[in-house]
Amino acid sequence: MSLYRIVHTTTYRYRRPVTFAAHRLMFRPRDSFDQKLISSSFRVWPTQSAIRWSHDVFGNCVAEVSFSGAAQELRFETNLLVDHSPDAAPDFTIGQEALSYPVHYSPEEAPDLA
Repeated sequence: MSLYRIVHTTTYRYRRPVTFAAHRLMFRPRDSFDQKLISSSFRVWPTQSAIRWSHDVFGNCVAEVSFSGAAQELRFETNLLVDHSPDAAPDFTIGQEALSYPVHYSPEEAPDLA
């Protein structure tokens, strides 16, 4: 087990106060067979008026942040603790049918591939 602390800050500064449209942020890593998100924190300046969490079609965690006022600085900060254990990776095997191109799929797989 290897634990990693990741701190990321993105800051935008403007010459005069500006208003902000909604922002879609993807700061959280996905869990997988070799990586687990242990803890996370997320802060935004100026204070957001609303935050909505969702997952996109690829399994990414997306935060949509809205703002109500104007500011001269916009800052996003994340603090993550991740367990990354590449030695836990499964041994994937490749089927014989996938070793030549083009790959021919079975009729049962067609609905999933569409």
